[in-house]
Amino acid sequence: VDLTKCASASSLKISFQHAYAFWAGLYSGTQYKDGGIVEFSADGGATWQLAQSPTPGYPGKTNINPQQTSSYPCVLQNSFHVHNKDGYVGLRTNYEKVEIPIPANLRTAKFRVRFSQAAGVSSQTTNANTSRNGTAAGWRIDEITFAR
Repeated sequence: VDLTKCASASSLKISFQHAYAFWAGLYSGTQYKDGGIVEFSADGGATWQLAQSPTPGYPGKTNINPQQTSSYPCVLQNSFHVHNKDGYVGLRTNYEKVEIPIPANLRTAKFRVRFSQAAGVSSQTTNANTSRNGTAAGWRIDEITFAR
């Protein structure tokens, strides 16, 4: 999105409606939380940064379970992009409007926004299908707009 005409505006924000259901639970005595994050890029996606705290704020920090066994050979320890970042975790069944400020230094001709989510191992099993079935519904995002 070309945001250069908004570069000198006193404020600019992106807003969207969303609802989500991310798994959270204990695995081998540790609390894990699947979840999603919002990121911005000013260079067409070459680099990304976590969006500033939205209104309303992030409900928690993701903690993706990277437990791997021979049943999960493609997963590298702590390789989940959204792991350990402030973001959306838990459950929000009703749609909520979110507003996130876009800093002036990111208002370029190559502005990008991305919504990333991850789900780790959701049950104490070495069977990938059993774990996949324990994962919650995920993230629904709608009505993305930009405003001053």
